[in-house]
Amino acid sequence: MIRQAVKSDAASIASLIYQTDDHLFPFLFGNKFKALIRLEKLVKREHNQFSFQNTWVEEDGRIRGILIDIDPHTRLCNARAFFHAFGTIGLIGLFFRQLLLFPALRLRMKHDRHIQNIVIDPDFRGKGLGSALLDDAVARARKDGIKILTLDVARNNPGAIKLYERFGFQAKLNKRVWFLFPILVRMEKDLLDQTQPD
Repeated sequence: MIRQAVKSDAASIASLIYQTDDHLFPFLFGNKFKALIRLEKLVKREHNQFSFQNTWVEEDGRIRGILIDIDPHTRLCNARAFFHAFGTIGLIGLFFRQLLLFPALRLRMKHDRHIQNIVIDPDFRGKGLGSALLDDAVARARKDGIKILTLDVARNNPGAIKLYERFGFQAKLNKRVWFLFPILVRMEKDLLDQTQPD
């Protein structure tokens, strides 16, 4: 069953978000213990990119997967939420660490919706849950009048790239760290193109 998250889901969601990139989150958010506390605080707060408001969960007794999507109409107040989660000193450190990755982390959203995170609990992978979450995201985007659905995927994750291609996402550009090696691929799905598969 897919449903919108609630605050009480925060610990499970934080754990799954952390699994989406076990290199990025320790670098940006600190060791695993600190990172999970900070992510849980962000999930519980409204109007930030990790908020329960933007999260959809797949559950059957327990949360087995999540998808977080945001669009230009989402009222993001990241600074306030991140200050709450990190404190002054932690936020200054995060700011400087993000500068190193800024070109790759920047969203550049116009009129589209961006899938920020999608992850399935390792115990439940290979059961079609990722596809179910993507199906739901595409259906909600169409219902909301969204024209383009985007996501970023690690270049070294060919399995995820193939899944997104099966859903009609096409690679549009490589996202680099300060003009150096590409680390992410921006993929897009045109929801108005009826020839693309769902």
